[in-house]
Amino acid sequence: MDIDALTRIMTRRVRRRFRYLLSLFVSHSADMSYRAKFTLSHDDAEKLRINNIIAPIHHSQIQGFAWPFCVAELKKAGWRRRMTLWSQEGNLVVRDIHGYTPPLNLYNRIKYLSSVWIGGPALRIDLKASFYQIPISKDASNKLTFWAGSRENGSWYAFKRLPMGHILSPEIMQIAMSTLMGDERFTKHTVTKGDVVIDTWLDDARILSSSARTITRLEQDITRR
Repeated sequence: MDIDALTRIMTRRVRRRFRYLLSLFVSHSADMSYRAKFTLSHDDAEKLRINNIIAPIHHSQIQGFAWPFCVAELKKAGWRRRMTLWSQEGNLVVRDIHGYTPPLNLYNRIKYLSSVWIGGPALRIDLKASFYQIPISKDASNKLTFWAGSRENGSWYAFKRLPMGHILSPEIMQIAMSTLMGDERFTKHTVTKGDVVIDTWLDDARILSSSARTITRLEQDITRR
């Protein structure tokens, strides 16, 4: 195949995409000029490796690819990096390929959490998403590989745990939080009594009540559970 002749008739965007995909199969490293701003740095990859989320992998074991990227968020405690596996568009494509239909309709948190509550106290619970990262099999891990770091000093890595953004993880998080909050769809034991409103969204839950005593009791009950 005459690659040069083929790429000359491509648009610039298609040509960059084609060369990136081609580099995955003909080289030990990927064409890092494609989506460079989303590339996971060596330092970030090392932190993920230390925390047993990803692991180095030999190119001969690769069975599929993932596109993780890192974004920075400004929190009260300072800047924090958050690693995501796919963008929303990528998730839709993957779900279509696998014929996957989410068991829960997930929208923006505004749909789940009351933005304003007048006349009563509130209890907010924010669980860390990493608590719900699920170990995956060796076979599945080999299908979620990516190149991290520079062209010269980078390495191939594979996910060992399922990060937020992958096919099932948002729904798993929603079910886990709903169970904790006593949602009757997922548990036989309720933690709510009286004038209480409970909203959950992924790793975020909010309990609203007109009674401070009720909020205190629920906080103790949840902590005990």
